[in-house]
Amino acid sequence: MAARFGVPIAVLAILAPCSGEAQGSGAGMLTYAYGANWDAARAQRDMLIFEYFSTWRYGDNYVYLETQNLATREGDAATAGSGPTTPYGEVHARVSIGKLSGAAVSLGPLQDVLTAYQIDVSQGDVVLLTGAGMTWGLHGRPLLNTDFFVRYDPSLGTITWQGVAYGEWTFRVGPAPVSYGGYAKFVGPEGAVAPFIVSDTRLLWAAFPHARLGLAIRAWRNDSGVRGINEVVPEAIVQWRF
Repeated sequence: MAARFGVPIAVLAILAPCSGEAQGSGAGMLTYAYGANWDAARAQRDMLIFEYFSTWRYGDNYVYLETQNLATREGDAATAGSGPTTPYGEVHARVSIGKLSGAAVSLGPLQDVLTAYQIDVSQGDVVLLTGAGMTWGLHGRPLLNTDFFVRYDPSLGTITWQGVAYGEWTFRVGPAPVSYGGYAKFVGPEGAVAPFIVSDTRLLWAAFPHARLGLAIRAWRNDSGVRGINEVVPEAIVQWRF
């Protein structure tokens, strides 16, 4: 069974609302997260995450690379979540139907409709997803994105569904620029694997021109498809954007 560590589309949650502002733009992030209060595996877990988001004439692309347990690994641990470093990768691409056709695809708060494709890779297992995305907003400003997929895991031999909602909102607290955003992902049952929900929301302070400091709250229902493992985990975040 493919491992599912539940941080997909984090960079889209932060950058996708701005994707319509430029053609051919790109941005990257390197994030270190340290969390406590995990029920699955053990109390502490850390992650190093690289993300890159880019736009082109007809859509956007996203690459996500993650490894866990850099400082918290336990070589003799029984589970991947508490053992050696565990890599995870994801490639996500969307194509705008409106931009591709040259005709406006919008209605009220619905600003665009896109085709969406994704590949997840974890410890040798591959998950394939295809579906549609929608961008929602007000007064021409994107505020929220939703993607809906048909999900196929060859290692399980089953097909199910997956839905994701993500966005970010920026504001100021006195002179300090602050952002709040994240995602929620819903995945249907896959054979013996239970349906699960994972969300990751971040409150970040732009402490320096490229550096962000903040707090994330990661929540699971049926962690990684294991029925009955439910978690709410605070994480300290240090992030560099380039």
